[in-house]
Amino acid sequence: MNYPKRCPITELPFYGVVTHPDRGEVPVYGEDQELYTIPVMNDDGEFYRYQYLPDIREWDPVPEFVNTLEEQLANLLKMARSNEVNDWWRESTDYVLGLVR
Repeated sequence: MNYPKRCPITELPFYGVVTHPDRGEVPVYGEDQELYTIPVMNDDGEFYRYQYLPDIREWDPVPEFVNTLEEQLANLLKMARSNEVNDWWRESTDYVLGLVR
């Protein structure tokens, strides 16, 4: 089966395919010890993913909730704007926020 070369939600690179106990064979994305499934949305509209731990060949049983790239960028820019920053940074964040909206 052909899987995306990058995770469509997190943009992590494709690593390989691993068997999940509940979901069967799933693609995982990331590098080295940071391997994750493609995030899926729950009934509340939140994205979550599972981490595969290759050193012990097991899955972390607790899902990890993640933000979309747009949410991550917006949160980062809000944090940056809440602190005292120079005019250049403010102009840059205004420009990027305009692209995200």
